[in-house]
Amino acid sequence: METVAIERVLSRLGPAVIATVAIGVCLLGCLSERSIFSIKDPGNKVESAITDICGTKEPLRQSGDTWTVSIVIVCEGDNGQVVAKMKTGEMVVCGMGYVTPDREWSHAFEIIGGRCYAI
Repeated sequence: METVAIERVLSRLGPAVIATVAIGVCLLGCLSERSIFSIKDPGNKVESAITDICGTKEPLRQSGDTWTVSIVIVCEGDNGQVVAKMKTGEMVVCGMGYVTPDREWSHAFEIIGGRCYAI
């Protein structure tokens, strides 16, 4: 019964409206490439961590010895970083360089001796 109702609505909309909706869905899908950022913390020294990409901040969540977040990047530029607050109060910045919204990124870091290293 639901299929018949959907078909009736679609037949009344016409090809132009259907094409517009299809393009919108495609564009939405293109903008939903998820990127993963993580920090390995085997010594359990990180208190909290956030991504700061194009001015948008998103917290990482801890699972075991790894802090991770999955986000959609909606900007392009050379301004992405992960900031870890250590239990000592020290802030450690892990820079990731240029980011773009048109692909998935995966950045993994490890903090050793108060410095951030890409792994």
